[in-house]
Amino acid sequence: MERLGGKFCKFCEAEIYLPSRRVAVPKDAAIARYQEGESLASIAQSFQVSQATLRRRFAGWGVETRDAPEAAQAIRPLQTFNP
Repeated sequence: MERLGGKFCKFCEAEIYLPSRRVAVPKDAAIARYQEGESLASIAQSFQVSQATLRRRFAGWGVETRDAPEAAQAIRPLQTFNP
């Protein structure tokens, strides 16, 4: 079977479509909010990306992230419950 760069199931050799879901995160806005003390979790949630994704983007941009004790002090917006 010829493979032209597509993804294939390792069990049945069927071609699998995996759409790219790279979400644009405005660099300057994300960094500014983080440096003002907002938590990584709340920034990631607002841009609809995971914390891991945002952490990788920050690393790529050269932004040093807070360690666990510092992160515990970060500003977190109130969570609202919408039934």
